[in-house]
Amino acid sequence: MDEPNFASYTLEELEDVLTQIDKAQFPDRVLTIKKEIARRRSGVPAENHSPLDTTNSSPHKTKKGKKSARGIVLAVWPATVVFSVYFGKIPSRNGFIYYAEEPRLFIICLLVFIGVGFYFYHSRDDT
Repeated sequence: MDEPNFASYTLEELEDVLTQIDKAQFPDRVLTIKKEIARRRSGVPAENHSPLDTTNSSPHKTKKGKKSARGIVLAVWPATVVFSVYFGKIPSRNGFIYYAEEPRLFIICLLVFIGVGFYFYHSRDDT
């Protein structure tokens, strides 16, 4: 019989299981539950990796390729804005949105596109 993953339980659930478990039949589980409750109360984060896992998963490392993808998007985004303003059309899923045909929709889409670009530019989650 597989042992339950007590790390996925809430603190209330762990305390409830500790009161209900057959301590004579499952002494190792009782010990595991007590350790998990103590760990939670002390504020130590859980170790969710397997002992066989040899990958280094530091939370402070940036994923590879994220900065280069950001650079590509930041190079293409201004070019698309300039293209849209100069030619009066915005590329969309169903073709183009033309300024001459629908000026309000064109301006709204352009402002949304610019806003999303600035949001993407100013997000500092990869630095």
